[in-house]
Amino acid sequence: MWDDFLAQGGFIPGEVVTITPFKAGTPWLQGIVQQLLCNGADPNTALSEASP
Repeated sequence: MWDDFLAQGGFIPGEVVTITPFKAGTPWLQGIVQQLLCNGADPNTALSEASP
């Protein structure tokens, strides 16, 4: 699976990848990352649109 991912180009520069176990606060972590990327400012995009 990893080799297939890398063969398709792998990561795009600037991507942020978060990994959490299921039912362990994934939206919470995504919200924290969104705040970090916006330097603490109120984001203009809903979390569901920014992190599909």
